[in-house]
Amino acid sequence: MQEENNKDISKKVLDKIECDKICPTAKWCFVCKNYAFWVVAILSGLIVSLALSLMVFFFMDQDWGVYQLQGENIASHILVFTPYLWIIVFLLFILLIVYSFNKTKEGYKISHLKSAEIGALIIIVVALACVFAGISAIIDDSFHKRLPMYNSVIFDKHSTWNDPQNGLLGGEVTGVENSERFFLKDFKNKNWNVEKENLIIIPETFILKTGEKIKMIGRICNPCPVRTFIVNTIKPW
Repeated sequence: MQEENNKDISKKVLDKIECDKICPTAKWCFVCKNYAFWVVAILSGLIVSLALSLMVFFFMDQDWGVYQLQGENIASHILVFTPYLWIIVFLLFILLIVYSFNKTKEGYKISHLKSAEIGALIIIVVALACVFAGISAIIDDSFHKRLPMYNSVIFDKHSTWNDPQNGLLGGEVTGVENSERFFLKDFKNKNWNVEKENLIIIPETFILKTGEKIKMIGRICNPCPVRTFIVNTIKPW
């Protein structure tokens, strides 16, 4: 009786295959599909690691102590300068990693908790390696220089130190005239004469020279005939 039932089931399956003209999928298709999901998962992991590294770099690189000079409170300063773009990228590609990994053959064999722990550890290690190797700084600087739209969504240290009206100015030293005056090009490519007044250099060992990027605290000299900034504090960039 059991054998007859098995034969009936087999016949029905064969009839269904013949009727619907179903063709068996080649093994290499499954292999390629598995590899493709692995590639997507790995690339997504790299993007997530870079996004996390840029968030870490951003918060480490910010001059959080100067918000008072801009007439802000710490809460509004954090809201403005939070890197929302990288947070969104981070979350979106986390979802893509989960989706791609679950579609792989191995994704069904490893528990979700264990795969999450291993994935998180790898992402954190790679992100921190990028931060301390300087890769995050290079990527951030390249985006600011080559992608104008990036500057409108990521307000970083350049934005903080492009505020001479509130006494904050940064840029590159283009020349040193004497011990009391030097010249600077800011991050908007404007040229400034800089005059020292009761100057404090932090750290004291820092030597001001042409080509150095610096950040300054001071004030605009309004009566001066040319664009002039009176500096009280200089720090290396």
